[in-house]
Amino acid sequence: MNQPSHPFPPGPPPGPGPGYAPGPGYPPGPPAAPGGAPPAGWGRRAAAYLIDSVLAALLYLAVAGVGFGAIYLVVQLVAPESFEGGESPAMLLFLFPPILLGLAAAFCYRWLPHSRSGQTPAKRWLGIKVISCGTGLPPTKGRSFLREVVYIVLAQTCIGIVDVLWPLWDDRRQTLHDKAGDTLVIRV
Repeated sequence: MNQPSHPFPPGPPPGPGPGYAPGPGYPPGPPAAPGGAPPAGWGRRAAAYLIDSVLAALLYLAVAGVGFGAIYLVVQLVAPESFEGGESPAMLLFLFPPILLGLAAAFCYRWLPHSRSGQTPAKRWLGIKVISCGTGLPPTKGRSFLREVVYIVLAQTCIGIVDVLWPLWDDRRQTLHDKAGDTLVIRV
């Protein structure tokens, strides 16, 4: 028997693909990262953020504290009268370098591990990792640097809370600083 001919070729087979919608009761999940890894959930990211913030603050205090102590000892040996006047302009000059060193150490705490392995200690403990959207590898030092600068700038403004909450409604689960650095945070 003859089959009627159709003017159009058959469509694509049903299943996952562009425009695919899962059946009722199955909400679509976020798209997978390069390599198929699922994005990290907001709870894990928030926990890692809190742990990393505490560790970075402790690092800042340790580096700045050692710097303050070293400067104080040197000044006491060389010119003890410098600190006798209380808050002199010279004393402020002594405080500036340890503060800068502490801030640099806290910045490097996140920047360098993200560019090397994609994981700070807290991210490693919680099983999440920062990757480049394009390669699936840890971001380059430049991308990681940009990501951290945007993170710090946003954290110093009222937009910081929006940045932290952004993954809750973003389809790729990215923060604004992830978007700036073209990165994703995935589960490993």
